[in-house]
Amino acid sequence: MPVRDKFPTEYFAENPLEGESAHNAYKRLQWGNNPRKAWKIEAPEPMAVLGRLAKLFFVGGKSQSFDDWDFYVAVGTKSNRVYLVPMDEKHKPMAFPEGFLKGCDAIVGVRRIDYYSEKGNEEGYYFHEHEKPFPMLYGCDDHFILEPAKHRGGRSYAVSDEGIIG
Repeated sequence: MPVRDKFPTEYFAENPLEGESAHNAYKRLQWGNNPRKAWKIEAPEPMAVLGRLAKLFFVGGKSQSFDDWDFYVAVGTKSNRVYLVPMDEKHKPMAFPEGFLKGCDAIVGVRRIDYYSEKGNEEGYYFHEHEKPFPMLYGCDDHFILEPAKHRGGRSYAVSDEGIIG
């Protein structure tokens, strides 16, 4: 049985973080932790950070590792999509280019995403293995978004209190 089947189907048809502020979404995703910092940047929507990107595994077998402070893994509170947000030298997220979502190009399907996060006041290495159909990585000017595939009238993954599921 796919892991996706262990969660309510509403997670994939709706947004489990619907109506949450970025602050409250962060607190839910980090299992009670309050954010230490909040940034205002130009972005397609409000976001909450899941952690720092460690590695991506692509459809076809290739993978890409990242330095600990290259990208934040964040979730859009309105769309429930995963964004990969580059950081500057002070670890501040960089603003998205104007028209980001319209100017993105499809790059490759993603099988797995690994990231570092401090959930419940405990630093850990987390990973999520996506199930078929795999989401597609889109990019524009060093910013990326993981677009869920269509699956059973909903989307292939969702982000909720449990993290990335599906």
